[in-house]
Amino acid sequence: MDFDGTLFDTRRAITAAMDAVAWKRRGVCFRSDLIDVVIRNGLTLTEMFRTLIPEIDAVELQSWVSDYRDVYNSSLGVRESEPYPYLETVLQTLHVRTNAIYVVSNKGEASVAAALDHHHLQQYFRKTITARGDRTPKPSPESFLEDILPEIAIEAVEQVLMIGDTEIDLNYARNIGAASCWASYGYGSPETCLPLGPHHVISDLRDLLLHVSQ
Repeated sequence: MDFDGTLFDTRRAITAAMDAVAWKRRGVCFRSDLIDVVIRNGLTLTEMFRTLIPEIDAVELQSWVSDYRDVYNSSLGVRESEPYPYLETVLQTLHVRTNAIYVVSNKGEASVAAALDHHHLQQYFRKTITARGDRTPKPSPESFLEDILPEIAIEAVEQVLMIGDTEIDLNYARNIGAASCWASYGYGSPETCLPLGPHHVISDLRDLLLHVSQ
C-alpha cells in the first residue's frame, strides 16, 4: 500500500513544509497550484524540488531536501496529516485476512513511522518500505525485489495487490507483475490513472475489502 494519498491525507503537511522552507530560503512561498501539481503526480521529494526550482543545482537541492525533512519531521508532519476515514477498521480486517500488508512509499522513513506510530497503526504492517538514497524509487521494482519478494513465494506474486493513488503506484504494480487498485479519493487524476488500466478502483477505503479475499 502506498502512503501519501492512500493511507494518509498529507496534502496540508507537504504544503506547509514546502512553504516554510521556501520562505526561509527565498522569502516567498511557492505558488499553491504548482505544489498541487507535484503532489498530484506522486513525485519524490527530490523530484518535487527539481520541478518547482528548475535551475537548482545538486548541492542546493540537497540543502532544500534536508531543510524540508527537518521541518516536516519536527511534528508538523504528524500534526498536519490525518488518516483517511475507516483506515484502522480496514487495516484490522485486512490484517486478519492476509497478515502480509506492506507500506511501500517514496517518502522518508522517519515521517512515515511517526504518522503510523502516532495513530497506533504500525502493528498492522509486516514491513514499512520507504525512500533510501541508494535505491531507485517507485515505479522501479527495486524495493519489491529487495524487501518483499524474498519474504513471499515467487508463485504468490500474482496474488499481490498494489493499492495506490497515482500513476507512480499503478506503474509500480505493473513493473512487479501485481494487480493494481487505484485509490481515486487520493491525489492522482482520472486522466493519468485510468488509462493505465487498474484492476480495481476504490472511492473509499472500505471498498478495498471487496477486493481482498478472506
